[in-house]
Amino acid sequence: GWIREEPDNMHSHVVSQRFKEVLNDFNLHPNQFYNAKVLFDFKFYPYFVWQLFMNGSDTFIDFSETTFCEYEFQENNKIGTEKVKASDIWNIRKIRRAKEWEDWGFDRLVMKPSFKEMDCVWIDPLGVVISERLKNAIEAMQPKVTGVEIKPCPIEFAYME
Repeated sequence: GWIREEPDNMHSHVVSQRFKEVLNDFNLHPNQFYNAKVLFDFKFYPYFVWQLFMNGSDTFIDFSETTFCEYEFQENNKIGTEKVKASDIWNIRKIRRAKEWEDWGFDRLVMKPSFKEMDCVWIDPLGVVISERLKNAIEAMQPKVTGVEIKPCPIEFAYME
């Protein structure tokens, strides 16, 4: 773990210079790197705090074709069979509260063609979603990068034609 003194309340990760250099070669949704230090065995090491901006990633979603459902993320499970449409992320959050769902997720996620050009985007509620290109680059890093876990996305993306 690490102690966040400043800035607070942001979605971020601590990354090495080497990892930052790999990320810089890809098309990332708006983000920012901040200089940071990591204390290990009483010695400070130069690192970066990588902030992923969460706003705006919904512009890649085709809401006219996407459907939502109740979701339980700890078990990575859809709950029930009800599917709903929503006009935007704020609308699905209102629907969730009105239906008293545990949480919401995507039943079917349809992306706009512009999403194919992105290599790293925070998509609520999935989290950080990376392209196959970026996944391959991270896995090819030598020496191997540590502290990074890449999991398959729990839902399949469809693209609008």
